[in-house]
Amino acid sequence: MRFIFFLCCFISLHYSQAQTTITGSVTDQQGEYIIGANIYLKDTYDGASSLKEGKFEFITSEKGEQVLVVSVIGYHPQEQTINCDGKTVQINFRLRQKIDEMQAVTITAGAMEASD
Repeated sequence: MRFIFFLCCFISLHYSQAQTTITGSVTDQQGEYIIGANIYLKDTYDGASSLKEGKFEFITSEKGEQVLVVSVIGYHPQEQTINCDGKTVQINFRLRQKIDEMQAVTITAGAMEASD
C-alpha cells in the first residue's frame, strides 16, 4: 500500500514539472502596449491573448523546441523558437505596424445621352 502511494506521488510530481509556463508582453515600436494580440504555439491549441499592459501567460505540456507565434490585426506577425523544458519561458515581443497603402483611385464623371 505504501509503495502505491509513493508511486502515485512520484508520477504526479513528474507530470506537474513537465509543464512549461510561457509569459511575456507585446508592445509596438513606440513601446505602447498591444491588447488583444494572439500568442500561441504553432500547430497546437496552446496559447493566450495579451491583456492589460500587453501581458500574456499560458501553460503548455508540449516538449522540446516549439515555435511561438504572435499576431494581431494591423501588425506584422512574429515567430520565435523557444525550448519547452518544464521551466518558465519569459519572452517579450515588439511588433512592427503593417502599413497598407491604397492604390490611387481615379474617379471620372461623364454624361450619357439616351438615344431614341
